[in-house]
Amino acid sequence: MKNKAFISFELTVEPNPVSRQGNVNLAMTLVNTGKVAVTYQRSSGQRFEITAETVGKQVWKWSNGRFFTAVLESFTLKPGESKRFTANWDLTGDSLERVAPGKYHLRAWLKSVDENSPESLSVILDVK
Repeated sequence: MKNKAFISFELTVEPNPVSRQGNVNLAMTLVNTGKVAVTYQRSSGQRFEITAETVGKQVWKWSNGRFFTAVLESFTLKPGESKRFTANWDLTGDSLERVAPGKYHLRAWLKSVDENSPESLSVILDVK
C-alpha cells in the first residue's frame, strides 16, 4: 500500500507495570497523518490482533477462544482522522493460567486483507 508511511498505529498499555493479579487495558490508535484518504478492507468481524511474547515465545493471543463473523467490510480514514480500538487482558495466558512475573513484548496490528496492514511497535509490559 503506497500510503502506509502516512498511517500510524500506536499501542498503549495501562497500567504498566502491573501486578500479576491485575489486568491491563490496551488501546490501539490508528491515525491517518497523510493527505489522502486510506481505505482498509477485512473479511471478518475481527478488527485487530494483539499478542504477548516472552523470551521469543508467544504466551497470549487476543483472538484465541473468540469467534468472529464472516463479513466483507471496509472503512476509510480521511486525512487527519483517527480510529481507536480497545481491549482488556486479565494476564491469563493461552495456557489458561496467569502469566509469570516478567517482561512481555506486546504487539498489535490491524486485521485487514491489505498486504501492508499497519502494526504497532512492540510495547514492553512489566508484570510484577
